[in-house]
Amino acid sequence: MDLTQLDSRWSSSPSPSSPSPSPTSTPTTTTTTPDSISMSDPKDKEEPEPPLTQPTLTTTTTTTTEKDLTTALNLISTSIAEQRQTTSRALIHSTPFLATVLGLIIPLALVAEYYRLDRVSAAFTGLAIIAAALKSVELITAGYLDAAGDIGWGWLYGGDENANEHEGEDEDEDQEMNIIFVSRWKGSIVGTLVLRVYPAPPSTPTKKIPLIRAWTVKQAYRGNGVGRSLLRLAITHCRSNGWADPAFAIDHANCLRVLPSWFYGGLVPGERIAREGLKRELGEVGNSKE
Repeated sequence: MDLTQLDSRWSSSPSPSSPSPSPTSTPTTTTTTPDSISMSDPKDKEEPEPPLTQPTLTTTTTTTTEKDLTTALNLISTSIAEQRQTTSRALIHSTPFLATVLGLIIPLALVAEYYRLDRVSAAFTGLAIIAAALKSVELITAGYLDAAGDIGWGWLYGGDENANEHEGEDEDEDQEMNIIFVSRWKGSIVGTLVLRVYPAPPSTPTKKIPLIRAWTVKQAYRGNGVGRSLLRLAITHCRSNGWADPAFAIDHANCLRVLPSWFYGGLVPGERIAREGLKRELGEVGNSKE
């Protein structure tokens, strides 16, 4: 789930909500598409972008094939790397950054003018200050690339911060399960949602507790209801199995913050929109059943 760059047009998106099969059964789709679905080699040619003026015709299913899982993991990794760009832009346009750079360049210009210093040298010094400032932004946001590189089989099947909070009493029930939902457009995966299902505590009436560990859509396909269809299928799948409603994990793929919390005035709202969007879909899926 690209939690930092999200679908901003919830109300204008299509709302597929067909029930999902169990993880062990043959996946069914939420829309009708050709029977044969093949993944194209990225080297062959770029995927055509969907018409953004019309709802995107996608299929949303569960998947277990290694090829699909690899594509989904790459999509999640790319979404984390995109956070670096977003954070870098926000940092460069932030008041502290601009004040620091201008606080160094303006005195330099005044001193150069007052003492009649070589203007060329002063200009190069100013450019060096700007280059150093941009380099500092690059170093500050490098953590996103490290996090993106960590997305792989180890992240998908390894332990996480939520595991200890959802340990079952029965050893047979104390098994975590990953369910990967993907959305395809013309056979290519353009969105994915990773759900990890934990055993519920004995005191909980529900069977399992599902948490969303990742949810993202390719940039070219955002705003067309792809992310919404992924959420809806995940919700339907959980409810059809008698599990609790899905929620975002505390350590979801896009949770990394490399700057102090006060700085994320322009970034945290993206995550808030994601959580509000999930809450809205939970209500709409419930109403559609009534």
